[in-house]
Parts: sequence; C-alpha cells; structure tokens
Amino acid sequence: MTMRTSRAILRAAARTLHDNPRLVWFTVLSAIVSAIVVALGAGIAWLGNHPEMWMPGPFGDDPPPEGAQSRSMLVFGLATWFGTHLVAPFFAVALARATLDAMATRPWNVPDALRGAGQRLPAIATFAVLNASVGGLLARLGGDKGRRRKPGPASRATAKLLGLTWWATTYLVVPVLAREPRSGIAAVGRSASLFRETWREAFVGRLVLGWVWAPAVVIAATPLVVCLLLKVQHAGVFALAVVLPAFALVLLGVVLQTLDTIYRCALYVFATEGVVPDPFDDPDLHEIWCARAD
Repeated sequence: MTMRTSRAILRAAARTLHDNPRLVWFTVLSAIVSAIVVALGAGIAWLGNHPEMWMPGPFGDDPPPEGAQSRSMLVFGLATWFGTHLVAPFFAVALARATLDAMATRPWNVPDALRGAGQRLPAIATFAVLNASVGGLLARLGGDKGRRRKPGPASRATAKLLGLTWWATTYLVVPVLAREPRSGIAAVGRSASLFRETWREAFVGRLVLGWVWAPAVVIAATPLVVCLLLKVQHAGVFALAVVLPAFALVLLGVVLQTLDTIYRCALYVFATEGVVPDPFDDPDLHEIWCARAD
C-alpha cells in the first residue's frame, strides 16, 4: 500500500463527508448520548454507595433493607451497562443508512435515518448484547479483569487473535443491519460472509484510518511537552496546552469514526453489488478494489 493509496482513501471518504456534512451529526449525537448514559451510570453508582439519599428507612435515617438495595442497584447497573453498549451501534446504523442513501444519490435526512434505525432496534440490541459479551470475555481472557493471576503470554496472544477475528467477523455488521432485514445474530453471519470477499480492502482501510492517530497524538502532545520543557508556571497557559489539544483530538475522533463508517459502507456496496460507489471509484484506488472472482 502506497502513500498515494492512503491519501486516496482518506480523500474519497472525506469527499463523501464534505458532500454530505450532516453525516457527522450521527457521530456527534452518539458521543453526546454516550456521555449522558455514562454520567447517569456514575450517578447511579454514587447513589449505590449512599443509599440513605434515595431509600430512607421507615424510621428516619435507618438504612434500607440490604436486599432491596442490592436488587435496585442490579437493575440500574444492568440498564446502564446495556445503554452504554447500545448507543454506539444504534447511531452507527443510522449513519450507515444515511451514507448508503447518499452514495446511491437518494434523498435522506437525519430524522428519517434515526427512525429507520429505530425500526431495527431489536436486531441492534441483540448485536449490542452479543458484542458487549464477547468484548467482556476477551478482556477477561487477555487482561487482569476479575482474575487474581495475570494472564500469561499465550493467553494474551490468544485474546488478541480472537479479538482480531471478532473485529473481522463484525466489520460489516453495521451496514448489514442498516440495509438488510436480518436479526442481530444473522447480521453477524452475513457480515462474516461479506468480509471474506473484501478482507484485503478492509485491512487497507483499517491501516489507513489507524495511522492518522499517530501524527495527531504527537502534534497534540507538543504544546504540553513544550510547557514542561520551558517550565511554564502560568496556570492558564498550561490549561490551554492541555484542553485545546484534547478538544482537537475529540473532534478528530468524531471525524475519523464517521469516515470509518463511510468506508465500511463503500465496502458493503462493493461486496453486495459488485460496484465501487462514487467517489471511491478513483484511479489511485483501483489497485485495492480487487475483483470478487480473484
């Protein structure tokens, strides 16, 4: 893969976003709703540690029954866990619906795309639970989560391999959920089948959109490093050196997440229809759009 190819991928995805700037709203909404859900979860956790604030006993400040507190916190905890894992795929499916319509030059708008994702909510919820469960198992296998002993190199290597396999299996699940009337589990199977036809293009896209972070992090960290080297004492300058780059990284993350979904939708169209959608039909990209019969 050449630098020309990398620039062409970014240019094609960015052009799609430039021609349809409202696509970024789905990622923005996803980030906002995720932050709200996380904040609610943190508040629920705090209330769990201070039950007297929300479950006063029958005699003034008496603590509530232990069983009632445990059941309530379990319900709240499960609701928060489910909410945090449902938000991202829901808005991603809405984004994919809008992107696929935009690539086909069909009219689209944000409310209609959100309503369309809402109609697919049962399938999205099934996939969200499955994805979160697999992620938890992989984290437990490869990390130190809930385990007294640290996993060995073989366990960590196995977790990484399984994680890569799961990423490949679900790479196209979002456009599948957006376009095809399949259940969450069936969508995973369909995604795996389509990935076998587009695995080369998928890995190229992952590398391209991944390496953008490396120079971005270096650039964002430069003001802070300069302040540390110069021993800046002014609190305002130091805060700006941290806050502004962090805000820029958040914006970059929103854009890259949108571009990633756009690229996956282009791969989905290529895999299902055998055509390369505009503006990805670029001479610099012909080398990665391998014929399906190869």
